[in-house]
Amino acid sequence: GQTCVDPDNSTAGDWYCECEAPSKGTQVGAAKPEAECVLDECVEVCTHCADTGAGNVCDGVNQICEDRNTSAAARVDWVCRCRAPYGFLSKNGAAATCTVNECTEEFGTLGVRGDVCGDASQDCADPSVSVADDFMCVCPAPYVGSKTGSAANCSLNECHIPANNETCAAAGQMCQDGDVWTRNDWICTCPAPSSSWSVASAALCLTDECSIPAVAKVCSDAVPPQTCHDGDHQVDGDWVCGCNAPSVGSTRGAAGNCSLDECTATCATCAGSVCTDAAQTCHDPDDSVAGTNNWVCTCVLPLKGEGSVGKALCALDECDQHGTVCMSANQTCADPVKTPESTADWECHCLMPLSGSQRAMPAACTRDECGVFGAVCSSAGQTCVDSDTAPGALGSWECRCAPPAVEFAVGQVARDCTYLGDCFLVDVVTVCTAAGQACVDADETENGVWRCACIAPAMGTAADNAAADCALDECTANCATCAGTTCSDAGQACRDDDKNPVSGLDSWACTCQSPKAGSATGAAATCTLDECINNAGTCTVAGQTCFDADTSVLGDWECQCPLPATQTSTGSPALCSHDECGPNGKTCTDKAQDCVDPDHSLAALGNWYCECRTPETGVGAQGPASCEHNECGTYGAACTAAGQTCVDKDVAAEGTWWCQCGNNATLEAQGAVATCNVDECVSACATCAGMTCADADQTCSDPNAAPWSLGDWTCTCPPPTSAEPAIGAAGTCFYDECEGVTACSDAGQTCTDADWMVDGDW
Repeated sequence: GQTCVDPDNSTAGDWYCECEAPSKGTQVGAAKPEAECVLDECVEVCTHCADTGAGNVCDGVNQICEDRNTSAAARVDWVCRCRAPYGFLSKNGAAATCTVNECTEEFGTLGVRGDVCGDASQDCADPSVSVADDFMCVCPAPYVGSKTGSAANCSLNECHIPANNETCAAAGQMCQDGDVWTRNDWICTCPAPSSSWSVASAALCLTDECSIPAVAKVCSDAVPPQTCHDGDHQVDGDWVCGCNAPSVGSTRGAAGNCSLDECTATCATCAGSVCTDAAQTCHDPDDSVAGTNNWVCTCVLPLKGEGSVGKALCALDECDQHGTVCMSANQTCADPVKTPESTADWECHCLMPLSGSQRAMPAACTRDECGVFGAVCSSAGQTCVDSDTAPGALGSWECRCAPPAVEFAVGQVARDCTYLGDCFLVDVVTVCTAAGQACVDADETENGVWRCACIAPAMGTAADNAAADCALDECTANCATCAGTTCSDAGQACRDDDKNPVSGLDSWACTCQSPKAGSATGAAATCTLDECINNAGTCTVAGQTCFDADTSVLGDWECQCPLPATQTSTGSPALCSHDECGPNGKTCTDKAQDCVDPDHSLAALGNWYCECRTPETGVGAQGPASCEHNECGTYGAACTAAGQTCVDKDVAAEGTWWCQCGNNATLEAQGAVATCNVDECVSACATCAGMTCADADQTCSDPNAAPWSLGDWTCTCPPPTSAEPAIGAAGTCFYDECEGVTACSDAGQTCTDADWMVDGDW
């Protein structure tokens, strides 16, 4: 099928075989005469070639012509090959169809690329079969979302689910889905002014009524201005106006009645510790806000005294304790020095017309009738003398003539004041008569020679110009007033403690023999057995007093506690105690507090205190307490129900409780549930990202910072890399290097990157 050519007939051996058109090739020599003919059907012009001359078949459709076998015998083996990225498509002897449905057809060695959608349970769509890498994965309903070239991140606005939306609407609330990537996080939100919400259910709407301007204005316009506080956001009309420190008080639904107890509050005019430092109680008689600088320190019993706006000057009137001793003797008690340090100086004073006083016991009272009848004598120029001042000795006063006359008259004016000798001189005769003696004038003609002589049955030696030393023992003598056998007949002893013949008459007494006790003046005694005679030591060693109420009864003696204790015990020391809340309780109850005396023993006096009533807390030593109210005990449930923590920042004030977000949230709200957030990329928590993204050179993002949406953070690869979706972990970054390579397409070739995780392998 070749043509023989001899270019020079005069030369031997120069013939050759020549290929016939359109093939090309020439072979010279006899060894192999046939030519090696080649035919590139893509560049030659022939009837079966791609290049027809008039228009190239492949070029006309912007395809690449390839002749797989250029030997002259290989006819019509050329193909049109599609350009990248469809370089794997071609057609023999004609233009190729350069389309691929990436959802259903294999894309070269990559297989059916749309299978990645099916693997993710998503639908595949290829909007243009003539465009590569444009297939999309589409989320199935009710999810939304699509992504070109890979599986989509499907989102679901759960409020578009009718059942969810109807749950909120039925409660008059709005459905919201803040994070369409997270399931079961839709919420029902309450209408204004409530800010409450609930996840996946209708909310319990809480309204802070203090956020209503008209309500808040009631408190702020009060005098003095007050703070509005809504204790239970679920209850309407329970808001209160609370007084601001240092005043206290609150009123529901209206401006409060504020009070300022300067004993318990802290302010410029308040008492502070002035009273307690002095071991005194504090009392504020006017606890209105306007009534300032009027507090009073009061001494603690048995001390008495008050100090206005300062500590009291306390006094101890011992008559409060011992006054009954004087009263039992029909006398009055007086304490001349009432300082706390001055003790045992109280006195009993006789009542008029009697006179006399005695320290720490009843007085021996006397009655001088000259105080009443003295004017009778003085009007006659005479002197009044009461020879017997005993309380019952009435009518013993007498008028005495002025010296040297000695005349006198009892109960009246003396009639004759003529001098009749020394023994008629009043001053002389009085010396003897006052002693119950007789005046003897040894020489009536000589003035100044007289003596006093004892009068029988008194005995004694006469004394010149003075009273004799006379004695009358009524137990042994025989006289009208003497005892005789009265005592001995009763088996008792006679004792005459006052043997003065004048003042000691009728002073003898019969005394019972031991162990019985008892005595009687001028008569036989009624003997009793005072058991305290033998048992007093049992009481005194315990600091108590022995008392035998009925000396005719055995075994009834008792030990009595010292004041202020009032306990007694028969036959043994008493268990002494004193509840100080008895005399001091009103100090506490006046402030609506309770009085507590933890130790009633007498050794623990001064340890009573006032204690605040629930829900307030606080104690005050010997005075009203400064009460505190931790409002979280009352309102903390609102915070807890929202998964938040309640904190009362000022327990002394009302309306200072806060809800603080948990789960590493960063927000809080006063008197209401807080709106919280948790950015898991920057917070520290069990579900947070920490350094996961940064260690992988990736960027962290948290699409939903709501506190209930945890574990939804993602790591994003830096450009130009991409990443498989990774929630809560670092992504797997990859990069198709062919996206940035033009060398292959410029050479009419196809670029392939077999492993997108490896650099430099395209």
